[in-house]
Amino acid sequence: MRFLVLFIMLFTWNTQNTAEAKVAEEPTDISRVLKRCKACHGKDLRGKKKAPSLYDKGFSDVYVSLTSDVPKKMERIVKKLSEAEVWEVSRFVSELGVTSDDAEKD
Repeated sequence: MRFLVLFIMLFTWNTQNTAEAKVAEEPTDISRVLKRCKACHGKDLRGKKKAPSLYDKGFSDVYVSLTSDVPKKMERIVKKLSEAEVWEVSRFVSELGVTSDDAEKD
């Protein structure tokens, strides 16, 4: 009985690690999503009349605005995003304007 429990635990752990490795190997293509961002926030994502600049936004700020505190104008777009796309867009936007000098300071 102990062997069976141990086998199940190891199998579950190994399957989970394999799935995580596959996600890490295959980056999410967010170019389609960024086209929608650029439609309102501008080609360089520095903002337009009614849409703010996305520069200097931290990962948390972007993630929250794409998950729990979604602006009304973005609801239709955000509903179509996968979790991986939300993470990648949040990461991409949080790195806008970051130079190599900024990265070295952290």
